[in-house]
Amino acid sequence: MTESEWATSTDPFLMLTFLETRGPVSRRKLRLFALAACRRWWPLLTDPRSRAAVEVAERHVDGLVDEPAWERAGLEAWRAVRDAEEGREDREGLPGMGWKAAWAAWVASAPPGQPSPADHRTFVTVTAPDPGAELDPSDESAAHAAVLRDLFGNPHPPPAIDSSWRTESVVALAHGIYEERAWARMGVLADALEDSGGDIAELLDHCRGVEPHHRGCWVVDLVLGMG
Repeated sequence: MTESEWATSTDPFLMLTFLETRGPVSRRKLRLFALAACRRWWPLLTDPRSRAAVEVAERHVDGLVDEPAWERAGLEAWRAVRDAEEGREDREGLPGMGWKAAWAAWVASAPPGQPSPADHRTFVTVTAPDPGAELDPSDESAAHAAVLRDLFGNPHPPPAIDSSWRTESVVALAHGIYEERAWARMGVLADALEDSGGDIAELLDHCRGVEPHHRGCWVVDLVLGMG
């Protein structure tokens, strides 16, 4: 996959395959990719157990939840899948989408011993909306692809950040954005990086771009030293 193909691709399956051919892929990023997909489907996650599992998994990624709590949340997410299985004919006219959303939340948040998040190409394939559903499969694929670009940046290779740009104010700003999901401040982060000497166009353009940002955004991770 060329640099231009990566920048315009709407095929997350192909993008994930390409990332894997380049070497080990951050399991944290893969986990956050799947969790971002669940966040996109948040209105379909009507069972609080599914939502709780996603939130617990997000905190576990940052070391804020212990293994037993993570495992309990995963088990409850599986129970939500089983309950949703009984109502595959969605009462609101979305055949199977309630079940698929619950299934996605379980797989995305499940700890070891439950479904592994290693092969997220399968996750992308199985969570595609059913024909006739309210969600357009092509829109979902494009959204998944945009998440991958936000998390992994340009892998040809991605730009590095100079330690001198990581001033106290820049790091504090990035930390606040990450913790509060304050993506509206990404433009402010770009300004702060530029003021500190960080004038790489690709980095600044990503902060000021129109595509949505997510936990694991490559610029914020770069500033915070997270992989």
